[in-house]
Amino acid sequence: MHSLLQRLRTGPGPVNAGDLLAPELYRFGPWVETAVITLIACALGWWAAPDDPLLSQSGFPWLWLAPVLVALRYGVMPGIFSAIGLLGDWGLVMALSEHTPDLPRAYFVGGVLLTLICGEFHAVWSNRVERRNEANAYLDERLNRLTRRYLLLRLSHDRIEQELLVKPGSLRDALLRLREINPGSGADTPLPEIDELLALMAQYCQLEAAAVYPAPQADGENFTVLPPLAVIGKPPQLEADDPMLLRALERHSLVHIAEQADASQLVVAPILTSDARLLGVLAVSHMPFFALNRENLQLLDLLLGYYADVVQGGGEAQELRRELPGCPWPFVEELVRVQRIQQRIGMSSHAVVFRFSGDQAYEIAGDVERMRRGLDVIWSVDAGTQPALAVLLPLSSSAASEGYILRIEHWLKDRYGIDSDTPGYGVVDIDLGRGDALQRLRLALLMDAAA
Repeated sequence: MHSLLQRLRTGPGPVNAGDLLAPELYRFGPWVETAVITLIACALGWWAAPDDPLLSQSGFPWLWLAPVLVALRYGVMPGIFSAIGLLGDWGLVMALSEHTPDLPRAYFVGGVLLTLICGEFHAVWSNRVERRNEANAYLDERLNRLTRRYLLLRLSHDRIEQELLVKPGSLRDALLRLREINPGSGADTPLPEIDELLALMAQYCQLEAAAVYPAPQADGENFTVLPPLAVIGKPPQLEADDPMLLRALERHSLVHIAEQADASQLVVAPILTSDARLLGVLAVSHMPFFALNRENLQLLDLLLGYYADVVQGGGEAQELRRELPGCPWPFVEELVRVQRIQQRIGMSSHAVVFRFSGDQAYEIAGDVERMRRGLDVIWSVDAGTQPALAVLLPLSSSAASEGYILRIEHWLKDRYGIDSDTPGYGVVDIDLGRGDALQRLRLALLMDAAA
């Protein structure tokens, strides 16, 4: 229960041990550990050689292993702090000696330089690890979205005949209606247009009585279930101690009556985004017996996840669509995500715009579009006799985008005899981290198209 409450307070993901036990102690842990390591090293020096506690006369400066290890683990400043501890040890040697020994300058200067080098090594590799972790998190999130879309596609193919016979619309229509949700339409609710979603799920998943609740709020050792945001039928109130709710929040996945028999609900499903952020909870109390099957529950879960992703990035995506009229949703959603990463850690992404003209313009643009790589997202603009193609290159540096352009141009030269000097051919490389990136993209695609 305590771990569940901690997750509700801080959001999904791993909980840090320091946050659970003693946040202040964990915050100052590196400095405490630095002081302890330095004191142990000095004590070992006094124990091993009372006449030369710094071991400066030995063949190797053993005491400097303490600042070096501290700098490698925590960085330059803790390493310097440890080195100051050794200097304090030297002061103790001077205070206890009958005569004043000479300061071993080479011993201290060399040790400090080695500590600085190790601290810089720590900083460089910490930055690299952080960037790599951020890239991996982005790839995991995108894989999660692709998995959901693949499952939606598989389910839609398996059930297309039944959908056409018994329902007025298709699954594609449902997804299009979800994409039209405007996150700014409900300033007083965390889940905008949730009534529309609930009606949609009642139509496609045959719900008879269900309610959508906001994400439970932590309250001391317990948590509180807030009043429902949307209701269909007459469902009973979801209780905070409902075992199905507790299990769904703990697992971050849908739970149904076959998995938790001692519950007042048939289905409890968390509304989770692709990056596992909890937005709310759906509780279903009545639905036809034959609708309580694996395929229908999977469809229910996927619709909730799709809605969560639309709501999470919908505000920024709607703003971008106003700035880039006609831009397809996949391109806008990916553009929002790479801009967030750019702002958070400075990892750049690029967009490359190709423009073609001539009798083979659309054939060339189609061939280039089919050459897209796994992570690339493409926006194709129909501009009469001059089609344009914008290729979003997530997590790509300037060198990577230049390499991509060179590869495409070499292919165009070999296949169609087109090079950079060919009339009607143009390419624009746009760094999405620049402040005028959207304006340059709009000019490269839409303004030229209008002209």
